[in-house]
Amino acid sequence: MQKHRNTVEFCVHGKYALFSDVLTRVGGEKYSYPIPTYEALKGILQSIYFKPTLIWYIDAVRIMKPIKTIRKGIRPIKYDGGNDLSYYTYLEDVCYQVRAHFEWNMNRPELEQDRNENKHHNIAKRMIERGGRRDIFLGARECQGYVEPCVFGEGESVYDNVDMDMAFMYYGIIYPDEAEKEEDKGYMTVCLWQPKMKNGIIEFVRPSEIASEHKRHIKKMEMQITKSVNGESGKESKASDTMGTKHRVDFGVYVIHGSINVQLAEKTGFTEEDAEKIHEALETLFENDCSSARPEGSMEVRRVYWYKHDSKTPKNSSAKVHRLLKATLKEGIDRPRCFEDYDITLDTIDGLTPEISEG
Repeated sequence: MQKHRNTVEFCVHGKYALFSDVLTRVGGEKYSYPIPTYEALKGILQSIYFKPTLIWYIDAVRIMKPIKTIRKGIRPIKYDGGNDLSYYTYLEDVCYQVRAHFEWNMNRPELEQDRNENKHHNIAKRMIERGGRRDIFLGARECQGYVEPCVFGEGESVYDNVDMDMAFMYYGIIYPDEAEKEEDKGYMTVCLWQPKMKNGIIEFVRPSEIASEHKRHIKKMEMQITKSVNGESGKESKASDTMGTKHRVDFGVYVIHGSINVQLAEKTGFTEEDAEKIHEALETLFENDCSSARPEGSMEVRRVYWYKHDSKTPKNSSAKVHRLLKATLKEGIDRPRCFEDYDITLDTIDGLTPEISEG
């Protein structure tokens, strides 16, 4: 088992755990899987330390105590009001050793300046020592968990000499902002797998290594940017830690039209030299103009088409000139990823020839 430079190891334990088998939830009663799912362990680690700059990958889990269950009568709230009676089957007295590491989230280029491996690794280890930043739950809200540092593989496990093939089970969800494969981007993808225990240890495959027949795109979902809404106008009723979301465009080509009104230019003293300065500025529009949502190099001017008329009242209107330039997706491309995915065409018009410059 590979140990990465930014590996973290911790022990999580609790009195009860409920890693629900999805097949038993339809009828309102829940039955726990015998082992934690990849998604549940990742959720625990994100409760310990979460940053959108990075993605946590669970490498392995070691089952320390015997797998045993307990059944409890629960009175869940019904959708139409009142209570119902259900039986939930929990795991009892659980303890797991977990090994994980993080990698940069390449779907978040706006956070590139925060990619400091040593900083995030040290913060994560400190948060493990302190028991996590947020409450730890073992699959469900009613199953409180506790985290402490450990050395993965140390200590005795009741399954040290046991090999076991588990049943086909739920693995986790791939969200658009953490998808590695192009086919998974833009979707919420549910994954299944069949784990194997060897000497009490279950090694996880990466989400991107899940076979295509074992995953399904549940629905389309665009990637979003999380932001704080504290201090925004019209948000007086929101708490100071309320978070909102911004939708983002993964890639796009924008066609921008403009013109200079000669009559107004004469009244304001606008000269030919001023027009040339605007022409030069358009070519370097986004240079030295960056922000967290628009990092350096994420936007650029690819081409400028500059037309000059031979009179103050030209025979070709601005609207006619604007319609000459067209940007369309190439055939067979649904989700553009680069400028070359577009066909850029420029029609001609009598009496006008543009000066074309690359940005």
